[in-house]
Amino acid sequence: NFQNVDPATALDIAEARFSFRATQWPRLRHWTTKTETVTRLRRLRKIAKDIDEPDIEQSLFILQRMAERGVAWRVWWDDVLQGWGIYHLINAHLKGRRITDISRLKRRWPLRLVRSARVAVTGSGRPLMLTFLVFIYRYSSDFGRSIALPAVWFVLVLFGFVRWYSLYAAVSVRFQDLIAFSFSHSFPLSPMTRQSFDGIALRLFPGGIPADVLMISTGQSILETLFLFLIALSIRNHFRVR
Repeated sequence: NFQNVDPATALDIAEARFSFRATQWPRLRHWTTKTETVTRLRRLRKIAKDIDEPDIEQSLFILQRMAERGVAWRVWWDDVLQGWGIYHLINAHLKGRRITDISRLKRRWPLRLVRSARVAVTGSGRPLMLTFLVFIYRYSSDFGRSIALPAVWFVLVLFGFVRWYSLYAAVSVRFQDLIAFSFSHSFPLSPMTRQSFDGIALRLFPGGIPADVLMISTGQSILETLFLFLIALSIRNHFRVR
């Protein structure tokens, strides 16, 4: 806890590595439900910014997002269980009540069940979105820090769609034509001219490009453009291009 460190610029955290663990199950490296963890990470980010440590500031920001994911799930779970705890029931309703009142309140459990189910569905949007974004961004580019990871995904997707296109192509098609067709949808600035593309498409699909292939190629273009963006973002983060 560096809240009262003065001056903060006297700290040397150039080689520091940061992580956090929850005090209770599950004891995962990047999982916590404690709000004070988010607060401490935010303070450390401010210190890293003051002493001009951009790499550490970025790492702390990533950890902060991971911590906010766990806190969001804890808040969601607390909202779902609100009204079911025995202490909440005693403090909110049963003080000074008669036995008949207690029995009547206990018979209201279906209403609490309906409320909890509604909160479970309507309140899960934010934690689900945070979890999805953290998962995708982490394993596609290591949060914009890896150049190799999105490049590998780019190549895997390119050849994966080659296999997919082969299911619709003519039997006598050449593998090079499939790669060229897939590459033309993977790279927005492909050097392939329109004439050469039409020739390849005609050899692959003599009866015309099927509608399914058009839809598949659209999805490929979106995915591959995303990976190219992540590669460019990783290069920018690595060299701090402004």
